[in-house]
Amino acid sequence: MASQNITVNGQICDMPSSQHCQSVTLTLSELPYPQSSVIDPATTGQFWGIAFTSVCALYLFSKGLGVLLNMVKHG
Repeated sequence: MASQNITVNGQICDMPSSQHCQSVTLTLSELPYPQSSVIDPATTGQFWGIAFTSVCALYLFSKGLGVLLNMVKHG
């Protein structure tokens, strides 16, 4: 795979009304190896679901434990 260079030209000025500006050139080149764009939506959904469920369960467990400790403290 041949590497392509992408050039972005721009100017950076001190203030909008100032005439003191500097020219900037950025050169970006692609990686020499192809990016893997194969993402399995089913597996990604399963990981996201497990993470979301774990966070919700931890929150509810902590909230319930806090309620019990508050009852012991004031009871």
